[in-house]
Amino acid sequence: MEVRGQKSEIRSQKLQNTASCLRRRAPTFFFALLFFSSVLLSTSSARAEGLCYSQKQFEADRGLRLHADLEVILLTCRYASNGEPLQKGYAAFLKRRGGQIHRWENVIARAYAGGGVGRNAAIDNFRTWLANQKGNESAAMGPKAFCKQWSDFIHYANGLNDAQFMAYIRENDPKRPPKRPLCDGVPVASADGVR
Repeated sequence: MEVRGQKSEIRSQKLQNTASCLRRRAPTFFFALLFFSSVLLSTSSARAEGLCYSQKQFEADRGLRLHADLEVILLTCRYASNGEPLQKGYAAFLKRRGGQIHRWENVIARAYAGGGVGRNAAIDNFRTWLANQKGNESAAMGPKAFCKQWSDFIHYANGLNDAQFMAYIRENDPKRPPKRPLCDGVPVASADGVR
């Protein structure tokens, strides 16, 4: 009987030592677990919360940026360097790329709508942000210098074939970054073609 009592006492002492050890190390363990969990989840939570762009969202940002740029050029310049009205080239661009522009609007609406902001308001806010960037560039340069540099861009954009057009859209322009950064691991072309 005495042996059983000693074994029971030893077990009880081991359990008390283990519990004591856990109580001392629990805060350290808890904070370490919390830290590593936050590090592991930061990338996926940034993506889940929409704080960074997927490739599709990046392309939508760049595509709608191009469209907003063309609108500002059209409104500021009105004529190409050869005297041709820009409205004709812009209308041809819309006829050719209108479906893609609409798909990009849907992508951006999904990225920015919510929290009390509806689809149309999300698109309008985004487009206004883009147009203001090009409009500020126009104001800083002055209309004459702006049109000298940009008036033939509508003709250029309209002349791109599908592969050239998408290559332009996928190219990262460090001077005009997207509204949100790319999520980690999302490849994007740079001006020198390196991904």
